[in-house]
Amino acid sequence: MEEVGGAPAGPYEDLEVIREDAAMPTSRFCALIGIPRRTYARWQATDRAGRPVGNGPWPAPVVDVVEPVAAKHAADWPAWGHPKIDTLMAVDGHVASVSSVQRAYAAGSCSSPSTTRGNAGSSRRPAGPRSPRRRPRPNSPVEALAALVR
Repeated sequence: MEEVGGAPAGPYEDLEVIREDAAMPTSRFCALIGIPRRTYARWQATDRAGRPVGNGPWPAPVVDVVEPVAAKHAADWPAWGHPKIDTLMAVDGHVASVSSVQRAYAAGSCSSPSTTRGNAGSSRRPAGPRSPRRRPRPNSPVEALAALVR
């Protein structure tokens, strides 16, 4: 399968080879594999016109500009995620949306935030004896009667 724009072209080329080898009409093949006939016909028309089939990675000029700045801030503040990095960038005069900074993180040049949170454990209940659990309230009159009978 050829790559289009750095990403795999999609399943169309492989499916078309299978369909042609089986000498199967498009409508029957689409019903067999569960793809809408109109979608497959659009793929065929795109292929016959000589254009690449499928969506490639779209250009992201904003992310390309934001990525080095976000990577610098992410290296300075590794525990912070993309919303705070976006705020730091805004303070420094770099205007970008939070989603653009998130895409820069996803691209891999920024260090991803750690999975543990700073003081997340401090709000937990201290270990010790538990208080007795209350019984759940019945949801229906039948359950209420059954609870009374027990």
